[in-house]
Formats: sequence, C-alpha cells, structure tokens
Amino acid sequence: MVDLSQFCGSRDNESIGRPWSEGNWTFATNGLILVRVPRRSGVGENPEAPAIMGGSSAKHFDKTPRIWHEVPEVGVEQSHCKPCKGTGKRYIYPEWVSGLDADCGYCNGSGKVWDKKSIEVGGALFFNSHLFLLKNLPGVEIGVFHPTDVARFRFDGGDGLSTSLPRQ
Repeated sequence: MVDLSQFCGSRDNESIGRPWSEGNWTFATNGLILVRVPRRSGVGENPEAPAIMGGSSAKHFDKTPRIWHEVPEVGVEQSHCKPCKGTGKRYIYPEWVSGLDADCGYCNGSGKVWDKKSIEVGGALFFNSHLFLLKNLPGVEIGVFHPTDVARFRFDGGDGLSTSLPRQ
C-alpha cells in the first residue's frame, strides 16, 4: 500500500496536511501533485480539503492521455532550506515567544529543500523532485495532454495529476 503522506503538504496546513477521502476516493496533495486511490477505511473526509470531484481537477481524471510514458530515474540533491535556516520551523510570532512556531511551508518541516531542475517527459517539463516522488510509485506511467497542462499519471493501485512547468 502506497504511503500517501509523502504527497501531503505541510502538517500545519489543515487543508492538505494529511490524506482525506471524498466519495469513493482517498486523496493526498502537496498542492502540485495530487494522488488518488480507492477509498481507504480510516481516512475520513476533511471539510478544509479542496473539493476534487466536481472541481476543476475532476475533468483531468476523466481524460486519458494518448501515450503513457515511463517516469525516468532522476537524481535529486538536497540543501538547507533558506527561509527557515534549516530548522524546519517558521515562526508565526517573533522568535522570543516560545511555542508558537510551525512547520516551514517551504520545506514542509524537513529543513531541507530539493535542488530543482527541469526534466522533459512527453514534451512537457517537470521538476526532478516531482518525478523522483512519482518514480517511487509501483508501475508508474505519466501521460501528457499538452506541454503546459496538468499531466495525469497512473500506478498500480491508483492515479493522479501533476503540474508541468511553463516553457520559457
């Protein structure tokens, strides 16, 4: 079973900080990658989560790409997160007020960020860090509708959507 938490946003974000269920599906997103699997028992609905089925994302799940591409092996390097200085925390109030810190939204509390590079797959550009996460899914393939549109991916046990990068 795929660990959906790797696709969630910051734990401090009530809307996307944990997986949630909607209808027959369970979802996880970090705001850039959206993963969908058949509804899992024990994963409840979240009124703060974005509405997927019936929202703009639903139309992409209804389409099938003409060609599915293998997700390439990519390397990623990590460096210290500059906004939180590698602590993994951002301060809501001045630092001298103890106990009022939260996970850094930039690094999701890890203190490290991936050095981003763009990789082309099927005519679209994706961050290497996105492809690195997707490659960990069993039997994953990605399909591109248009080089600057959301791409759909499928894997053994589910599917999802990933943003592509604009071409400069």
